[in-house]
Amino acid sequence: MRIIFTSTLPALVLLAACSGEAPAPAAQAPADAAPEASAPDEPAPLSLVEPVVAAERAFAADAARVGWIDAYPLWAAQDGMVLQKGISSALEFAANIHPDVRGDTSLAWGPEFAGVSAGGDFGFTAGPFNGDGTAFGYYLTVWRKQADGGWRWVFEGGVDTLEPTYAPAADAPVTAIAATVPDGPADKARAALLAQEAMLASQVASEGAAAVSDYLAPVSRVQREGEAPASDADAALSLIRQDPASLSYAAPTRVEMSAAGDMALTIGDVKWEGGGGYATRVWAQTAVGWRIVFDQIVPR
Repeated sequence: MRIIFTSTLPALVLLAACSGEAPAPAAQAPADAAPEASAPDEPAPLSLVEPVVAAERAFAADAARVGWIDAYPLWAAQDGMVLQKGISSALEFAANIHPDVRGDTSLAWGPEFAGVSAGGDFGFTAGPFNGDGTAFGYYLTVWRKQADGGWRWVFEGGVDTLEPTYAPAADAPVTAIAATVPDGPADKARAALLAQEAMLASQVASEGAAAVSDYLAPVSRVQREGEAPASDADAALSLIRQDPASLSYAAPTRVEMSAAGDMALTIGDVKWEGGGGYATRVWAQTAVGWRIVFDQIVPR
C-alpha cells in the first residue's frame, strides 16, 4: 500500500452515519476529478486522499460551528449508519437526542489515517476524538462520493479509551493509502471479499484471534476498546492477541464497496464468552488481492 503525509486544515469532530434525505452541507468539500491509480508500492499523490480528508475536516468544522448533532444531517448519507450501542440510522440517532444537547460544540476530532479507492469515489478517515475531556477515543468514518460530486459518510463508529485523546493539530500529518483496481468486475471482487471474510472467520475459529494479522495490509490500523490504535505490524499483532480466546466472527451483515470493487467496508457480528460486538473492517485491493487496512471491534 502507499503512504503519504498531508498537511491539514483546521479540524474538530467526532461520530457520524445516517438515513433519510440530507440537506446540502454548509461547507462542502471540493468535488475533485477521479484520481489516477498507481501501483500499491508507489507513493500516493496528495490528491488521492485530499478530498476525503477535506470532507472530514469540513464536517468537523461544521460541528464546531453549529454543534455535532446539527452537523450530522449536513454530512450523513441517506443510508448512513452509526454505532451507538447498536447499529442505527445516524439521522434518527441525532433526531432522538434531547434538545438540551443541541448546539454542543465541545466535540473535537481530526484524521490521522486515511484511504481512498483508485476511482476516488470511496474512502475513510480515522483518528482521535475528544468531547470536552469527558468522552474520548478513536473514530472511523467511511465516506462515499455522491452523484453531485460531494462527499457524504455512510458509516461512523469508534472505540473509547482509558487515556484522554486530543484532536490532531492543524498541521499534523496524515498517513494515507490508496487501493488498486482489481482485475475483473466489481461483482467478482465482492465475491472474493466475502470469501476472504469467510476464510478469516474460519482461521480465527481454528487458530485464534492472532490469525487476523495474516490478512492485514503492510500499512494498516487496528483499533480496540480501551487501547490506543496500532499502526505497525508488531503493535497490531500485540493488540489483536489481546482479543478473547473464545472470539468468533460471523459473516458480514453489511458491505459497502467502491464502484470498481477495490475498497470496501464490512460490518458483522463478533462474539466471545460473556460478550459481543461488531467487527468493522476496511478492505483494499493490493497486488496480492484483498487485504485489511483498518480493523476494529466495537463492543455492544
